[in-house]
Amino acid sequence: DTTKLNDTQYEVTLNIRINADVKDEPLFIFELSYAAACTVIMPEEQKEPVMFIEIPRMLFPYARQIISTNLSEAGLPPLMLTPVDFAAVYRNKKEQQKTAN
Repeated sequence: DTTKLNDTQYEVTLNIRINADVKDEPLFIFELSYAAACTVIMPEEQKEPVMFIEIPRMLFPYARQIISTNLSEAGLPPLMLTPVDFAAVYRNKKEQQKTAN
């Protein structure tokens, strides 16, 4: 998610939700919203890919570490999140918007 704060500043939020089940029984649900305030000075047509691909790509390792640490401290088994292809997520979102219109 992105929120415009002023002409050049944005808040970019990476939202992660993890549902873990064991034999169809819920083990845990983990939700994390990890945000950054960013100054983005570039042509308008280039801003969207930066805010939905590049900034989330920079936030993800930190969010992954928060999740890993919290689950470990809760005594739960380790969970390794694989890297996310934010470019593919962005392309899929754009395709869905095109078909919805």
